[in-house]
Amino acid sequence: MGLGEDSKMRRAIIMSGFSQKELYQLMALYSLAELPPQLWARLTPVSEKCSVPQLLDELAAESEAIK
Repeated sequence: MGLGEDSKMRRAIIMSGFSQKELYQLMALYSLAELPPQLWARLTPVSEKCSVPQLLDELAAESEAIK
């Protein structure tokens, strides 16, 4: 992986400092812009202790469970 190459990691936005309402508003705007699908997360005391690959795996599992 490097500059100009596609990443093998899942696409995700992980945010901190947003309220749940603000997060949902941002997700709605993102959807309206017809951007590529991705995983969404708000940083929590539990998730901030996870490695990025571990967090992405957990987000992907939650996303599949919801579908």
